[in-house]
Amino acid sequence: MIYLGEFKAGDGVFYAANYHSDQGTLEDPTSPEAQIKNPAGVWTVLTAPAKQNAKTGHYGGTIDTTGFAAGQYIIRMAGSVTTSKSVATEFSFLIVGNTAKEVYDRVGAPAGASLCNDIAQIYGAIDTEISTILAAVTDKTGYSLSATGVDAILDEVVEGTLTLRQMVRIMAAALAGKTSGGGTTTISFTGLDGATTRITATVDANSNRTAATVNGN
Repeated sequence: MIYLGEFKAGDGVFYAANYHSDQGTLEDPTSPEAQIKNPAGVWTVLTAPAKQNAKTGHYGGTIDTTGFAAGQYIIRMAGSVTTSKSVATEFSFLIVGNTAKEVYDRVGAPAGASLCNDIAQIYGAIDTEISTILAAVTDKTGYSLSATGVDAILDEVVEGTLTLRQMVRIMAAALAGKTSGGGTTTISFTGLDGATTRITATVDANSNRTAATVNGN
């Protein structure tokens, strides 16, 4: 089998070989034929090979690969010589997304001895930069958020329209604030500032909370 190389879909793939008798004499075949097998294993008849360059026994053709899927293709060219013997030759080629040259052109010529050498130098530069950054960070102590940063966290909405700051005030009132209205159907919870009513709860006869109004401002 003769390997023809890598091609992209749409390229013309030329194949050719010489027919000769069993004595080794070049001669034109009778009924030359050719088929091609695609990557899925399906054979298709090609246009009959034609004489090339007006040379005895030299036959071949060009395949239009427009629409070909990526993968390996096999060409079989056959014919009969005057000694009543059939001879055949097989070729193979690959359809690829990018040829080796295109990949090289996109990558570009290496700046150093090789691409591996270039990559090693890049890794080295990155490692040095990371070490510099870590040294600048790890020698510091006592880091803290700015007031603006803390406010941004506390004023983030957590649930519904309530921010974290408001929810902390409401929870503090429920856990540690003064209450009033015990034994009635309305219980109030005062915030830790001692003045603001943070929770006004309605309870039933079993002291189950049936409604609540909260104030985290």
